[in-house]
Amino acid sequence: MVAHVVVTDTGLQRYQIKVVPETHMSDVRNQACTRSKFDPSNYGLKHNNKPVDLSRTFRQSGLSSGAKLELVVASKSPTAVAVALQLPDGTRLTDKFPSNTTLWLILRKFEASDTKNLNFTARSIADTAARSSGKIFYEMPVLNVMNREFGTFVDLQKTLSQIGISSGSILLRLNYRQTETPLEVATAEIGQYFKEVEEAAQSTGENATTTSTAPGADGSITDQIAKVEEPTVQSPSSQASSSVSGLAQPAETPVSDEGVAGPGQRMISVFSAPTSTVPRAAQQEFNDSF
Repeated sequence: MVAHVVVTDTGLQRYQIKVVPETHMSDVRNQACTRSKFDPSNYGLKHNNKPVDLSRTFRQSGLSSGAKLELVVASKSPTAVAVALQLPDGTRLTDKFPSNTTLWLILRKFEASDTKNLNFTARSIADTAARSSGKIFYEMPVLNVMNREFGTFVDLQKTLSQIGISSGSILLRLNYRQTETPLEVATAEIGQYFKEVEEAAQSTGENATTTSTAPGADGSITDQIAKVEEPTVQSPSSQASSSVSGLAQPAETPVSDEGVAGPGQRMISVFSAPTSTVPRAAQQEFNDSF
C-alpha cells in the first residue's frame, strides 16, 4: 500500500497526498498549495502544532503513513539563509540571502560580487559534431541541493523557501550540463524567464562597478577637485544678520491702557512692560499734603 499524508488547509479542506520515502516535504506542501490555489512560498506545514522541516524527505521527517498535517501561513518577512556555493573545482563561495531569493538570482549575485569574473549562467560550448558549422550550444548550470537536482530554467526560478529552505544554512553544489539549445536561443529564453531577476542583477553589478571605479576615470584628481563647488563662507556678522532677518518678526498688537474686554464685556487690565529706564514712581510729583 502506498503511503500518504492528509493535509488540511486554512479553509479546513482536506487533501490526501501520496508520498514515497524519498518525497521531500516541500513537495507535499507545494501539492497542497496547488490544490488550494495558494502561493507555496507563503505557507508551511505543521504536525501536532510543531513545524515540519520542509527540507527533509518523508523518511527523514519521522512521520508515519496517514499522518495529519496542517497547512499554516508562514511568516511574511523573509529570513536570512547562509548559502555556500561549491564550484566544480571544490572552491566555495559564501554569502547570506533572503529566503525569497531564487536559485538563479543567487548564481547571478555570486557572479556580480566576485572579482574573478566568474561565469555561471552564460556559459557556452562548441559541440564536436557541429564544430564545422560553428554552432555554439548553451551549457546549463545545475544545482544539487540535498540530493535534489535543479537543472532547468523552471527549476532555477524556485526560491529557497519554495524548496524548503527558510532558515539556517545550505550547501549548493554547482555543475554544468551541455544542452542542444543554441546559445542565442538560450539567451532569449533567459530574458523571458528571468527578466526581473536579470534587471536586479544588472543593477547590482552597476552599483559594484560604480563603487570600484577609480577617481581618475573621468579625469585627474586635480580636475575633479576643481569641479567641486566650494561653499560660500560667510562672516559671523553676516551670518548673524541673515539669521535674524530670516526669523519671522511677531506683529505688535497695541494694547490700550484701559485694558481689553473679556467675557461678558468685563474689562481686563493687561500688564505692559515699561519702556523708560526711569521708574514710574520716580516720575510722579511728591505731595506733602499727606
